[in-house]
Amino acid sequence: MIGINELVLKSCEQNELKYLSKLHLSKYLSYSEKMIIDWIVEYTTKYSEAPNINRLSDKFSFLEYVAVPDYPLADIAESCQKFVKNRFFADFVNKHQKEIENNEIDSIAKIIDESDSLDMNDDSFVDHSDLYLEYFQEKLTLSFNERIFDNNTYMTRDNVVWFAGRPETYKTTLCQWLAYKQFLAGRNVLVITNETSIEAYAAKIDSFMFGIPLDNFFTNSFLEQEKTMIMKVKQLLSGYKGSIKYRKGFVNDVRSIKFFIENINPDIVFLDGVYLMGEKDGWTSYGKISSDIKQLSLDYKVPFVGPIHTNRANTDGIVTAEQIALSDSFLKDCDKMFGIYREDSNFDKVSINNLKDRQSKDHLPTFSLHVNKGLNMLQFDNYNSIIKEY
Repeated sequence: MIGINELVLKSCEQNELKYLSKLHLSKYLSYSEKMIIDWIVEYTTKYSEAPNINRLSDKFSFLEYVAVPDYPLADIAESCQKFVKNRFFADFVNKHQKEIENNEIDSIAKIIDESDSLDMNDDSFVDHSDLYLEYFQEKLTLSFNERIFDNNTYMTRDNVVWFAGRPETYKTTLCQWLAYKQFLAGRNVLVITNETSIEAYAAKIDSFMFGIPLDNFFTNSFLEQEKTMIMKVKQLLSGYKGSIKYRKGFVNDVRSIKFFIENINPDIVFLDGVYLMGEKDGWTSYGKISSDIKQLSLDYKVPFVGPIHTNRANTDGIVTAEQIALSDSFLKDCDKMFGIYREDSNFDKVSINNLKDRQSKDHLPTFSLHVNKGLNMLQFDNYNSIIKEY
C-alpha cells in the first residue's frame, strides 16, 4: 500500500500539488503529515515550484525516503487515500477493542459514525472556482460524429441519450451506426447488448466499415477481394486508438455496468435491451433502472446511448412523450430523447423527431433516415453519411 511519503515525493518531483492539497483537509492525517503538506504548499506558493528532495531533507529530517513506484500521480493519490483511511480505522478499532469485545452496540455505532463523518474530506465537495478549469478540458463534450446531430446539438460526458420507437424502425441500426462513428473518431466504445447477439451487433458494424452486405457475414459468402480487405483492416486496427468491446452474456443490473466501466474505462456506452433489465416488478423497477443509469453517467462521466420502445399507441406519426413505454423515468432522467417513426409505407425510410434535448444549440429539426439495403451507408435527408466524411 502506498502511503504519504510516496505521494509527497511524487508530487514534488512532478511539481503538482493538487492531490496533496485535497488530502490536506482529510482528518485521517497525523499532525506531522499536515505540517509537511502545509510547508510544501507555502514553499511552492513562494518560489513557484515545489521543493526538491534535498530541500525536504533539510527541513524534515524525520521524513522517510522510499522508492516511489512509477505509477501515475492520480493512482498514487488514490492508494494513499485508502492507506490513511485504513490506518485510521485500524487505530480506532484498537482503541475501542474492549467495547467491541463486550458487544457494546453504542461503541460500535460510534466507530462507524465517526469513520463515516471523517470520510467527508475534500473529495466530497467541489469549490466553484475549481470548476472553471473544466471548461477548457478537451473531453468535456463529445460529438456524435454525425453531421445532422453535430450541427444542432452535442453530448456531454454525463449524458443519457435514448432513441424511442416501435419495432422495425431502425433504432438499433442507428445506434450501431453511431457506435461505429464513435469508433472511427478514436474513442473506446463499450457495447452491452441484451437483445441483439454480439455476433449480429458486430456484423452490422462491419457491414458499415467494409461496405459489404450484412448477409455476407452470416453466410460467409465473401469475394476474394473482400476477404483480403477484411484481413488488411484487421491488421490495421490492432494499433488503432479506438476500440469496441462487447460484454459477453446477459446484463441484468446497473451495478454490473458500474463494474465494467471501472475496469474498461470506456468513452461511451451503447446499451441495447435496457427494457430486459431489472426484477420485472413493473414501473418501479424500470424507474430505478433509468435513474441508476443516469447517476452512473454522472458519477463516471460516461455517456449512455441506446434504443427504447414506444407503446402500441404509436402506430405511425411523430413520437410524443405520452407514447414512451415502460416508465416516464426514461424521459425524465435522460438528457436527450429522439423519436423514430415511419411516415409512409417505405420500409427503408424513417423520420426522427426531437422529444427532449438539454444541450440543443437550436431545436433539432425533424429529419429523415434512409437505410441502404446493402447496409454500407445511412442517408440523412440530402446527404450520404459515409466513412470519407471523417
